[in-house]
Parts: sequence; structure tokens; C-alpha cells
Amino acid sequence: LLTIHRAKGLEWDAVFLPAAYARNFPVTGRSFDDPYRHPYLLPYELRLDRATLPPISADMDEDERSDILRVHALDQEWRIAYVGATRSRRRLTISGAAWYGATSPRQQAAKPSPLFELAATFDRRIDLGHDEPPDRPDALTPSRLVDAPDPAFAGGWPDVLRRTIADPEWPEREKHRLDVARSYDQAVDEFQAMLFALPERGPAESAADPTATSVTGLVTYALCPRRYFWSEIDRLPRRPSSAAQRGIELHRRIELHHRGAIPFDDLDVDLYDAPGRAETHTGAFDLFLASRFSEPPRFIESPFDLRVGDATVRGRVDAIYEWDEGVWEIVDFKSGSPASNPAVDIQLQAYALAARAGVFAGRRPDDMTVTFAYFGSGELVERSQAVDDAWLEDAEKAVVDAIESIEAAQFDTTPGDVCRSCDFVRFCEPGRAFLER
Repeated sequence: LLTIHRAKGLEWDAVFLPAAYARNFPVTGRSFDDPYRHPYLLPYELRLDRATLPPISADMDEDERSDILRVHALDQEWRIAYVGATRSRRRLTISGAAWYGATSPRQQAAKPSPLFELAATFDRRIDLGHDEPPDRPDALTPSRLVDAPDPAFAGGWPDVLRRTIADPEWPEREKHRLDVARSYDQAVDEFQAMLFALPERGPAESAADPTATSVTGLVTYALCPRRYFWSEIDRLPRRPSSAAQRGIELHRRIELHHRGAIPFDDLDVDLYDAPGRAETHTGAFDLFLASRFSEPPRFIESPFDLRVGDATVRGRVDAIYEWDEGVWEIVDFKSGSPASNPAVDIQLQAYALAARAGVFAGRRPDDMTVTFAYFGSGELVERSQAVDDAWLEDAEKAVVDAIESIEAAQFDTTPGDVCRSCDFVRFCEPGRAFLER
């Protein structure tokens, strides 16, 4: 039994979510903390989590800030609800609570939470316990409040309060008698150690940290800024993908091939005494072996950091071939079918900019081509682009524009065919609307 906030990253065979009624879960209709209205709140520029906060400022009027904070809070509540509803491997049970919290005889039964509608779209066994509400119970609150048993104070907290009023020194003596001083002091020490370990930030460091993202992040942003937000900023759990696993496996085998190693699952029983029978591997890797890309590259699986202004873009190039002295072809291997969305081109653009910057062993090509090589459609499909100064200028603009948009927190949804493979479309209203057309 635990809170949904602590469930992120965990899974169980069966999960039960109780009290899912309107306005209670996800929570709506509550007040929002405005740091420019309430002086007891820490200013945004001094908070360590400022990158995840909604974009409000002191020059906005109060109603405008309130609207932004309300939308941000609702997004956060739905994020938490999605985490809770995706923790089950096999069975998810969601129940309502029609009369929970109803204290007035005139109060109506609560409506089911919209979470039920989301859960109904899941591809697993769902028990949706929200039938018509039962008759109003005779007593909505217990007729007599009973204190829960306390393991430390048999008389309950009212008795502790009376004793403390009569003798202010009694709690300190009782604390040692119960042998809880060590655990309490230890908790205080651990909390103080955590506080002291936080990075120090002075007024001169109040500006936002430089942006750091990956080439994959740039591609995600180009496909849909909102998808980038849920992948990189306010991260939501993502389901394992068989397509992604195939891609990882293909890249692993290509890398081992180029490094002169043999994957264990490629060894024949005549070469290695492995249990089981040898299998013939067909498909994408065979296409690779029959292609020109099976030749040894100049660089293989080369990581890099590319500086773009104050921002940093991390990446890893699958292979760089040097067919002649100074003539490079930068290749990204794909295990799927050819993509028609031009947004993915920002990946090759970032690779070309990195090569021009000399991040690969300090070398720069005299002539360069960038290529997507697709092995997932039964035949090799190549999409190549010769790189010249004009193309590099356009590439730099595309990468800079994407980074500046990320820094400006522009995370609007751009519905399209990419919604069909998005992990987050279940709670993305524009994406669902596009798919329902």
C-alpha cells in the first residue's frame, strides 16, 4: 500500500486504484500557489526545479498567471494518474466512491472520474467498478470518533498533550524512555545532510542552466514538441517496444561485426559448445552483410558532444565511412521501413554539424555525405544527401531553432501520423482527436 507518487518506475501484476471520482482523482478545483502573490513562496529563479515550473512572470496579471498555473497543475495531476494506471502488468482495478466525503444531506453522489475513460482504452484486463451509485447511506460519518491505537503512547495524543501542558519536560524524558531518540535524531541528521549536499546557488547563478539535450531529443522535438516534453522534461513512463528492441539488436550485431567480434547467438555449434541448436539468422542483418556498409568504417559507434551556442547536444554516430582520403559518408542504420516525415532529417543535420566541428578524433572531412540506411522492409533502402555549405547553413538553423524553442518552453502538440506510435496519445487530446478522424 503506497501513494501513486512513489509508484513511478515500479510494476505489479495487479494494481487497485480506489476513490476515483470526479474532482478527487485526478485532483481538480484546488488553489494554486502563485509565488508573485504569496511572499512566503520561494521565487522561481532560486528553485532547483525551476526548469519544470510553468512559464509565469511578475509582469503578467494575476488572472493570466492563475490560468497558466491551473493548466500546469491539471497536467501534473493527469501525469500522476497515468503513472498510477500503468503500474499493472496484468490486471488493473479502478473503483469509485460515490458518497465519499459527502457531509450534507443535500449533497449529490459524486460522478466517476474521467480516469475510467482513459483506462478503457488500455490493452489489458481492466475492472471498472463504477456502476450506478448505491443509495445514500444513513450515516456518512462515524457517530463516534475513535483514536487509532498508537504504538508509543497508549493513552493517545490527547493524553500526550495533557501531560505536556502539565509538565513541559515530560516529552524529552518520555522520548528517551521509549528509545526513539536515536531514530528521531538519525532522521534529522539525514535530512540535514541532504540539505547540505544540495548545490549552492547565489544571485549570480539565478539564470537557467544551459540547455543539454540529445540528438534523439532533437528528433523527438521535431516530430512533436509535446512528446519531447513528456520524454525529456516531465518524463512519463514508456512501454517497452518490440521495434526498439529490434533496433538495439541490429545495432549491436552491426557494431560487433565491424569490431571483428562474433555475437554469441551467431556462433555455430561447431565453433562453440553452446547448448541448443544453431539457427539461421535472416532479415535486416543479412541485408546489412550483403550491402556496401559491411565494409570496415573509419569510425564506429562514435559518441560526441556538440556545442551550439551555450547549449550542448549529445549524440552517437552509427558509422562513418571514409571511401577516399577526406571523403566521408555518415550513416545511421535503421531497423524499420523508410520514414516519410522530414522532421527526422534533423538527426543527420546534427551529425553533419558535429563532423564539421571536428569532434571525431579532431578530423574534418573535405567532402561529406549523410545517409539513412533502412533494413526493415525486406530490401535495403538508402536516403542520402550530399552536404555543401548551403545545406550546412540550413542544418545549423534547424538545430538552433529547435534548441531556442526548447529553451523558450514551446511544447505545443503537433498532431500527425507520428501520433500512431506515440506512447502518450492516450492522454493527449489533440492526438486522440487526430486519430479519430
